[in-house]
Amino acid sequence: MVYITVVSGNAGERARLCSILQQWPEFDVSGLDRDAYNALNFVHSSKPDIALVEEDPLVFDCPGMVLALKRWSPDTKVIVLANSRGSRAVLDSVVNGAAGYLLKGSDTELVPAIRWVHLGGTLMEPETASQVFGDSPGERVYLNQGPDVKITRKEMDLLARLGKGLSSKEIAAELRLKDGTIRNYISGLLRKTGLRNRTEIALYVQRAGITNNEWKVIKKALV
Repeated sequence: MVYITVVSGNAGERARLCSILQQWPEFDVSGLDRDAYNALNFVHSSKPDIALVEEDPLVFDCPGMVLALKRWSPDTKVIVLANSRGSRAVLDSVVNGAAGYLLKGSDTELVPAIRWVHLGGTLMEPETASQVFGDSPGERVYLNQGPDVKITRKEMDLLARLGKGLSSKEIAAELRLKDGTIRNYISGLLRKTGLRNRTEIALYVQRAGITNNEWKVIKKALV
């Protein structure tokens, strides 16, 4: 069962999304009787797996809402329902911890997107990742570095796969490791790099153009 809540200032939109999602027995949608800010308290107490956040600048600040949701319920994965592709609000929401975004009205993509994010994937186009991190070398966001930061070859394997948006289970299968081991590797990478979540790792890898065979690029960027 995937537990979902919708954060929106529009009661009609909450009801519409609920009617779509409740057609699938694997989804449990709740908290729909709450307005956007009361939804924060609901998320804090219930810890849903997925929070759908509708971008609506007239009601609340979307990046601020995402940041609050992630602080109050770090394990809840946030998907932004965006007004436009690559807007400043969307980019800032991703930086603040959102797993990615869908354009409003992308109803046919909603269920697959929720399943993908629940498995640990991200919803991010390369163009948007580029906007998050900047296009010129001078704007590149570098990871924390220092004499004690050493990225192992196994961690490099993991980084490349995170950049492709693979879930922990998929990575574990490819590397022939247990899910728990992959999660431990991810936690170690977060400590080493200073990034806050796997979404930021994936975005950095996409921005750096890292693939499985580009060890020199990884070493230059990370070690």
